[in-house]
Amino acid sequence: MFIQDAVRVISPSQWGPPMEIVRGGATCRAIVWPGNGGNERSLHYFAMPQGSSTVELVHSSEAVYYVAEGSVLVSDLTDAKSREVGVGGMFHIEIGTQYLFVAEQENTVVLGGPCPADIALYESLSGNMKG
Repeated sequence: MFIQDAVRVISPSQWGPPMEIVRGGATCRAIVWPGNGGNERSLHYFAMPQGSSTVELVHSSEAVYYVAEGSVLVSDLTDAKSREVGVGGMFHIEIGTQYLFVAEQENTVVLGGPCPADIALYESLSGNMKG
């Protein structure tokens, strides 16, 4: 049964403001996050020039990312290993793993995030959170 209020379409104009979890000219915006009702799941859009990266991240839940364009080098800072992930690839981050990823190509696009949402990621956006 289709329940109209249970399905929402989220256009780019409804994404969250830029997040402070990237550096080197990259941008990150939350698509699904607590600020627009996504408490059990998060989805972020990363637009990354070559050489840009996330900051060091760690979550109390799992995270999954999909490389839509370009490629990234994912560094597991917990065990000091790095892995390359190209377009069409995904990477899964286990609970409590410290990690970051670096764009290896120009115009890299990555989609993903922790599930459930990691509230700590949105501290700088607290004025935009739903109550």
